[in-house]
Amino acid sequence: LAAQANLVVHALAAGANQSLQDWQKILASARPSTLVAWVSASQLQGLLQADAATLPGRIYTASSFTDWQSLRAAPALESRVLHTYPYTLGAAGGYQFPREDVWLKSQGLSGLDPRAAAGALFACHATGEALAGLADNYSREYLIETLEHMLDGTNMASLYPVTTLGTSQRYLVKGAYVVRLSPEYGAARFQQAGWIQP
Repeated sequence: LAAQANLVVHALAAGANQSLQDWQKILASARPSTLVAWVSASQLQGLLQADAATLPGRIYTASSFTDWQSLRAAPALESRVLHTYPYTLGAAGGYQFPREDVWLKSQGLSGLDPRAAAGALFACHATGEALAGLADNYSREYLIETLEHMLDGTNMASLYPVTTLGTSQRYLVKGAYVVRLSPEYGAARFQQAGWIQP
């Protein structure tokens, strides 16, 4: 309980973008040593303009909100970012999701968001494999059970590095990397880190 005494939550209005002045007010009033900024890239823009001297020592962001592969900030800010990322980390000079990328290119599909395309392809592949395994025993319960067995620890896709699915579990990925940002572009934007799974 004592650790929570210094926690300050500042909720942003939905769709509202924070200006540099808005962020300065938040940082000046709370003076956080750590900032958890679960906000969209547009809401984060004001913070990206802040003077490094006013920034907290650590800034946590999450891939659900902020896409650092297309977002850039000053090195003084980027060096403080710890970004949660549940997908496979790409290698320098390579594709982030090589298996999916090869298939998409073979089908003439290009210019797609790689993560969304890899996710859609994975969902279609998994569902198709599960349906094929049902034979003539079509039922929702049997389909779910087949998916549970098939997807626990699967290497069916290069989208996720670790999958864990079991009975009555509805989250395929329960962990993430906590990565630092690299000045590289593309697949090597995130520096290698250990997988953390609660």
